[in-house]
Amino acid sequence: MPVSRTTKNSSSPSQSPPVSALNSPLSSVPLFLALRRRYTTFHPTTLSMSTEATRRAPMMSLRDLVLLYLSLAGGYGKPVPLSAFQLSAAETERLFSSFDEDYHISRFFHFSDSVGTRFSINGIPATHVFLDAGVETIL
Repeated sequence: MPVSRTTKNSSSPSQSPPVSALNSPLSSVPLFLALRRRYTTFHPTTLSMSTEATRRAPMMSLRDLVLLYLSLAGGYGKPVPLSAFQLSAAETERLFSSFDEDYHISRFFHFSDSVGTRFSINGIPATHVFLDAGVETIL
């Protein structure tokens, strides 16, 4: 289980300053830092991502993945080997697992396990993926 670090100044969302205070010209904290403190782990000495956020962040946007899929498949609904995306095994598993974890995205992704290089997508073996055309509604 990841350990999150908090500072003495971090506050829960219920204790955060009102929006009017964030937009105040007298505010000593820029708006993006105030929102960052409210919604993410805040490290005042750095603006780097937490380890957990780095693990979850997709390497490729959904739009780019769909465009790559279409160039490989020639259209929606056609299975494409996961190895055809030319990513390392770890990158393939991390990328597709991150999209598979999001319900609004995963309902358009269909994985199958047949002949080919096997990958673990959220712990489930898969060799191919096909996308529904409905994915365009969320791009």
